[in-house]
Amino acid sequence: MKFQLTMLSMLLTYSIVAQTYVDIPWRVGTITKKGKVIEGAIRLGGDLGAPWLNNSKVYFVTKENYEEGKKVKRKYITEYKPEDLDGYDTYTEDADDQRVEMKFVTHQILVDGMLKKKKIKAFLRISEQGAITIYSYVPKPSKEFMSTAQSRQENRQYALNHSTYYLQKEGEDIIPSADCVLVEYLEACPEVVAKIKSEAYGFKPKADRKKRKGLGKLMAKSIGDNVLENKIYKAIVDYNACVN
Repeated sequence: MKFQLTMLSMLLTYSIVAQTYVDIPWRVGTITKKGKVIEGAIRLGGDLGAPWLNNSKVYFVTKENYEEGKKVKRKYITEYKPEDLDGYDTYTEDADDQRVEMKFVTHQILVDGMLKKKKIKAFLRISEQGAITIYSYVPKPSKEFMSTAQSRQENRQYALNHSTYYLQKEGEDIIPSADCVLVEYLEACPEVVAKIKSEAYGFKPKADRKKRKGLGKLMAKSIGDNVLENKIYKAIVDYNACVN
């Protein structure tokens, strides 16, 4: 009986820790469902502290059932997943109380599975809009039932290191930024293409990058590719300014 009570206590504690949305405030926002925009209030799945949760769920209450400053009744709250919505739009605030726009659109992407990559639907956050839209996706940290504070922090950092930018031109499919042949994708702006070829952004064109194998490949996978993706991000921002 004592063992059962101990296990129940552990499960309850794990459940409370896992529900990171509990302390996230409600903010005015909209959801888009089958092309229809619905106004109301949104509670983000993970806010800025656990951004991977924003990719997989969002909580919503309609405008009629929300009054700022008052507690929202549970019966009015709906949890939506990427399969349910076209996307959602709200805002949050950073540590300096600065407003941060949080706009997400549902897309199908490939992610690492147990044995191979698998297709999933996810809310991708819009990080840049223009001739090319940049979306960001943060994978979930690995789950550990029995974990330490250090291992949880390592798992969180691993997820952040493996966040991915996706690029999309209007009317075209999205593509992971690191997989994109940028000198072809950005050919409408010769200035940016020239900077990529001269490595002015700090990375080599895809055709000139060495393919890693064995231990080097494993180390690269462990570290993540955010340095490269952030440099590609700068090239896309410059491209949008160029063509617009």
